[in-house]
Amino acid sequence: MLIPAAIAEFRDQVDATERQNLEALIKELREIAVKGQAGDESITAEQIKENIDKTQTASLSLFQKVYEKKAQENEPKKETPEATEVPPEKKD
Repeated sequence: MLIPAAIAEFRDQVDATERQNLEALIKELREIAVKGQAGDESITAEQIKENIDKTQTASLSLFQKVYEKKAQENEPKKETPEATEVPPEKKD
């Protein structure tokens, strides 16, 4: 799973609460997967799918915010138009 590596890479750029939430979801998903692989019949395919979806949604949301923040930082500052602009010539 690449998400933990990405969390570590962008640790200082993400909200701590959201990061902790995502880490908890990953831990929960891993625990369910281990139980499922061990043959625990209380784990259903639907339960696994729901946990995957929750984890995926949380990770996409978190990293979308990182992407938007980086895009804003890399966006050049727009200059405001100066009052010295020459108006277009009138044609008679």
